[in-house]
Amino acid sequence: MPRTTDLTRSRDAPTTYAEAGLGRMIGAFCIDAMIMLGSPVALLLVLARTLGGGLATVAALIAWPLLALAYGAICGYGRTIGGLVTGTRRLLLPSGRAPGPWRMAWDCLKIYVFGVILILLIMLAEGSGNPVPDGTDPSDASNRTTIKDRVRTVRVRGR
Repeated sequence: MPRTTDLTRSRDAPTTYAEAGLGRMIGAFCIDAMIMLGSPVALLLVLARTLGGGLATVAALIAWPLLALAYGAICGYGRTIGGLVTGTRRLLLPSGRAPGPWRMAWDCLKIYVFGVILILLIMLAEGSGNPVPDGTDPSDASNRTTIKDRVRTVRVRGR
């Protein structure tokens, strides 16, 4: 049985909402993420034919946050396309109202633009520097260990 939340709206009797399950929330997020990441790629492909590769890339990178803001503002009353497909809706918990266009625009910007940039920065930071923590040459075959050896070493140290 899904958890429910009673929300009191102004001039209305308390309304009970069933919380969306994890599968529905992930489904809505994935659909919205495909829209938010696919629209700049589609724009890049269209502009690459007319402007050339470099200028089209710059234009798509500039348009990416603007598209996120526009998508959030259009879906400002809690129903994104992912939410419509999965049957979910975003509500502000204290009042039970929809977030509104400004709040949804900010949420789309921080989740689908800043979140992706943060993940890319973490991936770039992990890929730089010396991949072997003890400073040995990673190309030297005598220094290579298997995952099984590393797990065994961790277990011995953990005693």
